[in-house]
Amino acid sequence: MVHGVKLVTPDNAQATPGRTSLYAQHDLCFHLQVYHDFSLGRRCLARLRAVFPEARVLLISDGDDDPRWRDLALRNQAHYVRGERLYELARGGAIVRRMLELFLAQPGRWLIRIDTDTRLHRAFRWLPTGPCVFGTLEHRTVGHGEPLVPPCVQGGFMGFTREAATRLFSSGVFESPLLATDPLGTWADTHDTRERASHGRVSFDHLVRYGCRTVGLAVAEFDEVRSLWRGRIDNRGLRFAATHPHKLWWQWPGLTLSLWLARLGRRARAFLAARQA
Repeated sequence: MVHGVKLVTPDNAQATPGRTSLYAQHDLCFHLQVYHDFSLGRRCLARLRAVFPEARVLLISDGDDDPRWRDLALRNQAHYVRGERLYELARGGAIVRRMLELFLAQPGRWLIRIDTDTRLHRAFRWLPTGPCVFGTLEHRTVGHGEPLVPPCVQGGFMGFTREAATRLFSSGVFESPLLATDPLGTWADTHDTRERASHGRVSFDHLVRYGCRTVGLAVAEFDEVRSLWRGRIDNRGLRFAATHPHKLWWQWPGLTLSLWLARLGRRARAFLAARQA
């Protein structure tokens, strides 16, 4: 641990990262992907612009043709891309490749991917330097509690230094057809991700985890932010510059149900295994 940052390399070894407090807003590029969540997206973009009025913002529609997105982007000086739906398993790593390609077309020093229910509170006091992906590290899966070695950067806030984005993109790792045809042999190496693949969808977080592992890229715990799959975060005194999640009240029951079903499935499999033993 060095000044609040711990790097974890693909073999789980620790390394000393760089850091800087010297940056301009135009050094930052925020990537906000949207899909049938206009209310959340509008609120997120308003908070983002209140904190970072001069940062570059990419607003990417992942197959959502709602015309309000284009108007929202114009009002907030964001670059709007009406993209196709890439979360389907058949598209493999295309969803990550699209983000990296758009960023590298006009690269800043950092790429920051956020969800529509991520909230920006203040500017970052510092940022990591050197080739790494940074954010809140998950060391166990949410549904089944399996260890994650190496850990996964939680997708509500996922930062990439320019060096990291360049290495991932130029490696071609997200172009591999195996990400679609053999998910269990590539990115889906846990019960949680195998279940997601079985439902015909990819996981952005775990595609990035697989990419980092494949190219030998380190991930870093970044204590300026706190991003969880679910739960409340105490941010009194603005300890964190960004927090996640901040979903609308009516979205929580669906998330709770999905986690409950995943845990029920785990208990059912354990029961059947015990009966067969």
